[in-house]
Order: sequence, then structure tokens, then C-alpha cells
Amino acid sequence: MASAAAMAGIVGGAAALKLLFGVPLPIGGTITAIVAFGLLAAQRRGFRPFEVVIAGLMGVIALGFGYTLLGSGMNPGAMAAGLVPVVSRIPAFMDLVEDGETGFLTDYRDPAAAAASIRQALELSDARLVEMRDAARRAASRYDWSRVVNQIVDIYEEVIAQSRAYCHR
Repeated sequence: MASAAAMAGIVGGAAALKLLFGVPLPIGGTITAIVAFGLLAAQRRGFRPFEVVIAGLMGVIALGFGYTLLGSGMNPGAMAAGLVPVVSRIPAFMDLVEDGETGFLTDYRDPAAAAASIRQALELSDARLVEMRDAARRAASRYDWSRVVNQIVDIYEEVIAQSRAYCHR
């Protein structure tokens, strides 16, 4: 039973790495397995070192959420509703927002640049605003739940096919 749960964790980790970063499944599985063995090694050293490692990993997750929440100003739902975003120039948003087409990318650490981007968004003509809203809706539609679910199903089908091919060697 424990090995089935461990395998499910490795497959889930590989699928997550593929969805988030495009990492091929075998490499994602290897990375996940290495992390899992690292956690087991920390657990062998006692309860306290294991707690420290888990707390550190939770801290990394919290930092990521905090940065996205506080530093980004991004809301794909707002884009789906037709709002034209002005967002931080970070990789996640650079994948979603095409500067000047589906929204505006800016560096919020530079107040003059941020102000210029906001001013540019506010000064759009009505026709250009309609074009950008439509483009923003199309870009946000890539993150529609039905599409995301299909991507997840496709990845799990790929995992199953690869595992069957491996088992029949």
C-alpha cells in the first residue's frame, strides 16, 4: 500500500512539473523521486530535521503565493471578463499577457514605468480597447477549467501509456 501511495506521489509530481514548467514526464518523475528520497533521508535523522525541511518547503510555497498575490496584480478571471491588465513583468504573466496586445507589462519597482503603463492603458481609444479586451479574453480562455482538465487527463493518459510500454519490455 505504501509503495502505491509513493508511486502516486511521484506520478502526481511528474504531472505537476509537466503542467507548470513543461518538464518531460520521465525527468519530472526523476526530480520528484529525488526530492522524495531527500525527504526520507531527512526523516531518518529524526523528527526535528524532518520538520525543518517540511517547514522550509512550505515557506517556499508561501513565498510563491505571496509574491503572486501581492507583487503581480494579475487576475485571469478579470481578463476573461474583458479587463485589460497592467501587470508585473514576471515569467508567469509574460506567458499570458502580450505587451500592448492583451494587456501591459510593467516593472512595479520602477514607479515611472508603472505610471506610464497605467497611463497608456487609460488613454486607449474605444476601438483599441475593444480589440485588446477581445484579445485578453482569448488569452484567458487558455486557462478555462475545461481546457485545464483536458490537459491533466492528457498527461495522465501519457503516463499510463509510458508505464504500459515500460512494463511490456
